[in-house]
Amino acid sequence: MVDRRKPNLDNINNAVFDALIHSGVILDDEQIDVLHSESRKMVKSEKIELVINKLE
Repeated sequence: MVDRRKPNLDNINNAVFDALIHSGVILDDEQIDVLHSESRKMVKSEKIELVINKLE
């Protein structure tokens, strides 16, 4: 069954945070100080681009 609901940007961010924690990249989402996210028209080949920088 195809899920036709429009993804909520907050839910997508939470899924990314959960994946980063699960993979050991970060220990907790409290380590994220700056977040920039955009919602765009979805296409068949959806992807998430993630750039991680250390703040000085």
